[in-house]
Amino acid sequence: MACIFKRNKTWYVSYLVGGKQVVKSLKTQDEKLARFLKKEYEVKLKRNEVKAEKRISVEVYFKQYREETTNRKKSTNTADYCRVNEFLRTHGKKTINSINYDDIRAFLRRFEEKSPKTFNSVIITLRRFFRLAVERGYILKNPVEGFRHKKVPQSLPRFLTDEEYLKLENLAANEGIFSMVVMARYTGLRLSELLHLEWQDFDWDRKLVRVLNKPKFGHTVKNYQARVVPISDELREKLLPYIELEGLCFSTYGGNPYNHEGPRRAIRKIIEKSGLREGRRMGWHEFRHTFASRLAQEGISLYKICKWLGHADFKTTQIYAHFAPTYDQDIEKLSISVFEKI
Repeated sequence: MACIFKRNKTWYVSYLVGGKQVVKSLKTQDEKLARFLKKEYEVKLKRNEVKAEKRISVEVYFKQYREETTNRKKSTNTADYCRVNEFLRTHGKKTINSINYDDIRAFLRRFEEKSPKTFNSVIITLRRFFRLAVERGYILKNPVEGFRHKKVPQSLPRFLTDEEYLKLENLAANEGIFSMVVMARYTGLRLSELLHLEWQDFDWDRKLVRVLNKPKFGHTVKNYQARVVPISDELREKLLPYIELEGLCFSTYGGNPYNHEGPRRAIRKIIEKSGLREGRRMGWHEFRHTFASRLAQEGISLYKICKWLGHADFKTTQIYAHFAPTYDQDIEKLSISVFEKI
């Protein structure tokens, strides 16, 4: 006998072979098809055509996981594989179905002293890793599901005052990254988006820049959501000496996009020269925070800022809410005109 059940919209079949339970994804969301496939399994079971599958180790499963995730962003895979490799050092030889709650808890103890953000990222990585094992029928339940994330203290975003920014802008001219610094501050683009930006993405007549996925460079915008950001007159004026008709805005001598490390070294260098660091970590993201914070200070709606930053979740943008003007005249609508009635 076999039975079917539904999990996350997908149907699975469960049956016994040699006294051992086997669970497999039927790879369908159609109940009628699932019932038909169940009957096929039952026929094969009666004919002894279904053999018990060899249980695979975690390290063998990891090879399958890598094959399945090759199309994800390189940065995502690099971080994921690094964490999973740590897990493999102590659990790689075990069979995938033998991993339990205690194994995960013991591994997570290594990260107890790390920041809540790091701890949570480990949980996310492991949950994603074992989710595919569930889908493939190697395990019945994800052993990471019972673990909760730590609360991440909400810190206010650091931003540059106009005086601080102009200091960095002047230093950037000597380091050859003036146009990149200017674009970062006036568009709020992420570093990866800047590095894959092309001059043909700008529409100077309509005063906007398109932030696009670039398959030819293997680059995707975060959340894969392309967007449009308006261009101020001040930005255009500062970029005038650098504008070209086409091609990457910032490229190597071979015409390829820079990797992240070069611009990161360059920005660290001018920050050190500026004397602004004062023991705090600073980098390209400071310009993005400055872009959003200054807009909020000027009373621009958080909805617009969310769109221009390319945030998938409006909650992410709300960290800039405290920069907005505190007084809103609409509060006067609560007033009761008592004196007019007397």
